[in-house]
Amino acid sequence: MPDYKLTSSAWLARQVKRSKGVLLVHMEKDREYTVEELLAMLSSYGLHYSNPEYVEIGQQLIADGLIEAV
Repeated sequence: MPDYKLTSSAWLARQVKRSKGVLLVHMEKDREYTVEELLAMLSSYGLHYSNPEYVEIGQQLIADGLIEAV
């Protein structure tokens, strides 16, 4: 019988959705946040990732239009 694992794209989609939820609840509309502040928000909800994973999730959040670099 074969083994199965979650695909990278499915994992990314799930983590982006989780991150969006946290950021949408806590980010204020006209306030700018540092990377450290955003990571602390995610971490406070148990969303801990490696640096490359944070970059990948962040890039997707930017592509989705949730956050932007200012």
